[in-house]
Amino acid sequence: MGPVTPADAATIAAHRYPDARDLPERPVYAAWVESALQDGPYLGFLLEGGGEVIAGAGVTLLHWGPTRGDPKPWRARVVNVWTHPDWRRAGPARRTGRWVSRPARTR
Repeated sequence: MGPVTPADAATIAAHRYPDARDLPERPVYAAWVESALQDGPYLGFLLEGGGEVIAGAGVTLLHWGPTRGDPKPWRARVVNVWTHPDWRRAGPARRTGRWVSRPARTR
């Protein structure tokens, strides 16, 4: 499992928009992911198995401001949780979700 990089933007966009009818959305979303990874509000992880991506998850960090009882200004919105159909119900989404929540908690 490893953190996503700007080079993974097209893969993440394909996970987000898997249907053929959504193909026009992919380049727009990939460009956003690439920019968000470089600027810092997007964090994600991809899990590989057998030489291919089998699962992934990401969070968008929102500058929410401190709240009563929590002085940290950041909130994480979970996005792009995806699992290859052959690996569903086998735990990889749970693993990527745990991994992606760790760095989000430190902000």
